[in-house]
Amino acid sequence: MLLIQAFMKASRLPFPPPDSYWANNVVKGVGRGTSSILYGVARGLGGIVYDPYIGAKNNGFKGGSFGVVKGIGGLVGRPIKGCFDFVA
Repeated sequence: MLLIQAFMKASRLPFPPPDSYWANNVVKGVGRGTSSILYGVARGLGGIVYDPYIGAKNNGFKGGSFGVVKGIGGLVGRPIKGCFDFVA
């Protein structure tokens, strides 16, 4: 944290930056965390359809197969990332 503060002071940027992800209070933090979880779940569910489509569009059957694997991985990984964002 001290390193970040020193960098911000040296670069003459306000600390924390106005567009930072940090929340000012608990309510705002819970709101951002909840939206991150919901966004991860939505992206995971949408990726099941979207990733194979894009893979097949770009690389044919092989790309579609990789898209299926990527979509299933995203179904698991994106909500987990959202949960970690919520905790953060």
